[in-house]
Amino acid sequence: MFIGWLGLTYAMIGGAKVIYDYFFSTEKLKGAYILAQLISLGLTFLVGWIVSLISIRRFFNPILPKLIKLYSFFILAGILIIYTRGMYKTFFESDLNFIKYFSVLLTGYLLLIGLHLLLTEQNLLPHTLILFVAAFFHLLSAVSHYVFLNPQKPLYVFYDLNLLLTILLIGFLLQQRWLYMPFKRSITRLFREKRT
Repeated sequence: MFIGWLGLTYAMIGGAKVIYDYFFSTEKLKGAYILAQLISLGLTFLVGWIVSLISIRRFFNPILPKLIKLYSFFILAGILIIYTRGMYKTFFESDLNFIKYFSVLLTGYLLLIGLHLLLTEQNLLPHTLILFVAAFFHLLSAVSHYVFLNPQKPLYVFYDLNLLLTILLIGFLLQQRWLYMPFKRSITRLFREKRT
């Protein structure tokens, strides 16, 4: 259990630092440097994921599933922070690289699903509702910006639209259980065969 927990935890902390540097650092990071970070983080997360899967599905660890569910909300918080920063950028009409935001939001979604696959049972509806509430406040912000404040760059509304659709898509996909059930069944079948 400890190795799985440590791998996932360290990878998530490292990932948070990489994202922070990616969005908030004044220094421009080189592509090779980012690639090295992503490879090391990806391998650490993968090892932690595999060990955690064995601990949960093979040895029925009672503590790790609770930690995984907690971590899923940490990832959700990270998604909301990046989403809020994108809203801030469009509201104050700062330069915004939508591809950068989309790639990080998509990574957050994939991490959520990765953690979800570790568990036999988890309801992702709270995550979806939180994302939809955030999207609603984004709409209110957009109305304030484009209707009441006379923006200098009205075409930034398309950045808002893209961010909004991305969050709504992530929330929608989190509820499409049929997308994940084949993977969950395969994992369940794998460990059932090992026990027999």
